[in-house]
Amino acid sequence: MAFELSTSSLVSSSLGLDILDSTQSTASSQKTGTSQTSSASGADTVSISEEAYRKQRQAAYAAWVAARDAAQTATQATANAWETNFGLKSGSTTLKNGNTQVTTIDGAKMERLEYKNGVLVKKETGSIVGDRAVWDTQHYDISGAVTQKAHAELTGLGGTDAETMASLRRDVQWYENGKITRELHDGMNVQASSVSPELVSGGELDGAATLEDMAGTLTRDYVNSDYQADIVEYADGKVSLTASIHNQLEAENATNRTSSAVGSLAAWSTRELTNANALTVQFTRYDADGDVQVQANLTDQVQQGMDLTQTVAVSWYDQGELVRQEEGSLSMALIPGSGQQLPERPGILETFGIARETFSGSTPLSADGILAASREENAGAADAFVNGLDSDMAAGGFSLAENLAEYRDMDNPYSISFTSRTYRDGELAAVSTDTEEVRENPMPQETRFETGKGLTEDDIPAMLRSASHEESAYENGELTAHGELSMREFVQKDARGVFGLNTSFTGAAGIGLDRESLSGTRQGSLEDLDSEANAASMAMGQSAEMAVRDTRALFAGLGEV
Repeated sequence: MAFELSTSSLVSSSLGLDILDSTQSTASSQKTGTSQTSSASGADTVSISEEAYRKQRQAAYAAWVAARDAAQTATQATANAWETNFGLKSGSTTLKNGNTQVTTIDGAKMERLEYKNGVLVKKETGSIVGDRAVWDTQHYDISGAVTQKAHAELTGLGGTDAETMASLRRDVQWYENGKITRELHDGMNVQASSVSPELVSGGELDGAATLEDMAGTLTRDYVNSDYQADIVEYADGKVSLTASIHNQLEAENATNRTSSAVGSLAAWSTRELTNANALTVQFTRYDADGDVQVQANLTDQVQQGMDLTQTVAVSWYDQGELVRQEEGSLSMALIPGSGQQLPERPGILETFGIARETFSGSTPLSADGILAASREENAGAADAFVNGLDSDMAAGGFSLAENLAEYRDMDNPYSISFTSRTYRDGELAAVSTDTEEVRENPMPQETRFETGKGLTEDDIPAMLRSASHEESAYENGELTAHGELSMREFVQKDARGVFGLNTSFTGAAGIGLDRESLSGTRQGSLEDLDSEANAASMAMGQSAEMAVRDTRALFAGLGEV
């Protein structure tokens, strides 16, 4: 059988339009595969065989099926988005704190209710559209009053490539008796990438490789994160503190995503290879009148296996007038091959508060997967991204200067400088600066001894120390007194040809024509000559400890609900 259509109708058919027109079709001829060449309308016609028509109909049907399946897939993806990205399912569960949590997933929408002894203490609602998840959370006290509100937005969902990016933004408010007591506005940006040696050819990752391709392999995982937060605290309705936190991480881990140990790497485990961490914390405290009381700034940069730099600056005010300033800096560098280590800083697991098993699963985590895991494993807590820092601070990892002042047993080169300024009636009245330096002895190592193990004849210390002190006094802006003293250890042979440790010193006191100088050399160590050899590390340690204590108090406030 064959059908006869006008050329205009055939074009309409290809566009998916209705082609049924009784005036443009004729009865078929008695012979299969032929058709009449005229029509009632007189339009030009073409002949379509039954086979061609069948194929055309099949193609149209296949296109319709593909469109239907694509729509169903999109609908299914939306319906399962909370499970796929966050592992959430409808149902009820008992939490570790004993509370009951009821989760309801309805397509792209989510609701979670948490009850304590039958009383609602937390409510969470959210939705997912495309690559963006939004959720709002409220915490309640036993009377039903709101104690915390939070709004969060996570973008970059669904990353499957070897390299992914995602970000989280949050706004959190704390309440007491209906009034705001604290605000947090923060954001975490994440870049994550993974590479599997099994998928590398010629030193370059196969461009087609995805995270799923790397499932069940050994991977090297790179994470760069950038966290920034602004905090405001209130007392009696007035601002009592403003603060900011900036923490950056660049880390690389080796991860075994198989069920068997590979070398020293256990099954389903990960080990840190590199870690570079940079932290800046700034805060200002205000009195009841709104005047500044204290301003502080703490910075800390550690590149594991290489070096550390820490600075602290604190200013005190009385009724808004500056009365004292302190600022210090500490730098330390590891000697290659010494086996020494720098204080620990948060890695990938600690920065995001996720379990080792979560990160070391069969498939590498994308950037959004890391943020989603952090959200679920920390119950969306406001302090999730500072807990790792707080743990290292509590363990003394930020108290290096204090440890140097007390024990002086760090066999790594370092330098410390600390300056204190006193003001009277708004004018500079006094300045003091202390410095310390420990440098590697450049002499041959064969006869050197380690610091703190005693010195005997012909022994050469591995480290040599230096120190300086300087003080100035001012009145009405004019310098009225000044003194300075510098000391430096060195090793030299005596008349017998025996090596010995000596300390040289230079100093001056007075101003103008009254200035007097002195210099000389003494046998023995710097500490034998200078009773305040550790003045810089002691002052730096005390100032840094105060900044760390206040920073931890700031972190503790974020943990309240």
